[in-house]
Amino acid sequence: MEKFIILLKKKGINYFIKNNKIIIDGNVDLYHTNIKALPNNLSISGHLNLAHSHIEELPQNLVIGGNLNLSYTHIQTLPDNLSVGGDLYLAYSDIKTLPNTFFVEEI
Repeated sequence: MEKFIILLKKKGINYFIKNNKIIIDGNVDLYHTNIKALPNNLSISGHLNLAHSHIEELPQNLVIGGNLNLSYTHIQTLPDNLSVGGDLYLAYSDIKTLPNTFFVEEI
């Protein structure tokens, strides 16, 4: 969690922590970054762009209010409890199957 908070501060992204959950009111653009993991219990009201990043897996209890872009990543699975309020972009990712119990507004 500490590394992620440092990254948020470096990018000037406002956040707050409540009940051990990081809450971000807005978009998070991590396009083409070296980030490999996100903290558990992360909630983003806007879009999350991880395209071309080094992300290896998504955390449990991830809530994205807008779009989630995982294009050109090496993520192989999605967590069962993933919630995406907008579009889910998986072009050229390593995902082969989708879990039965995740929620996406639009695919």
